[in-house]
Amino acid sequence: MANEIANKPTPQNNSENQELLVKEFLEIQKLDAANKSKELDIRKEEIKSNESIALASIAAQKEDTATRGHIFADVHKSKLKLFGLIGFLVAVVITVAMLMDKTEVALEIIKIGGAVLLGYLAGVNKGKAQILEKTRQRDQED
Repeated sequence: MANEIANKPTPQNNSENQELLVKEFLEIQKLDAANKSKELDIRKEEIKSNESIALASIAAQKEDTATRGHIFADVHKSKLKLFGLIGFLVAVVITVAMLMDKTEVALEIIKIGGAVLLGYLAGVNKGKAQILEKTRQRDQED
C-alpha cells in the first residue's frame, strides 16, 4: 500500500501532465488541420483535372459526331448523284431507242433495269434488317 501512494502523481505532476497532454493534443489538431487542408487542395486539383478531362472528352465527341455527319452526308450525296446519273443515262438510252423505232430494246432495258432496281432494294433492306437484328442481339446479351 505504501508503494501505491508513492506511485501516485502529485498534484503538481498531474497538472504538468495535463499541460503536456493539452500541448500534444493542440499539436495533433494543428497537424490534422494541415493534413485536411492539403487533402482539400489535392481534391480541388483532382476535380479541376476531371473537369478538364470531361470537357476535352465532350469536345472530342462533338467533333467526332460532326465528322461522322459530314462523312454520312457526303456518301449520301455521292450515292444520289450516282443514281441520278444512272437514271439519266437509262432515260437517254430508252429515249434514243424509242426514237429509232427500237421499242424492243427499250422494253428489255426497262425489264432488266426494273429487276436490277428491285434486287438492289431487296439487298439493301436485307442488310439493314441483319444489322438491326445483330444490334438487338447484342443489346439483349448486355
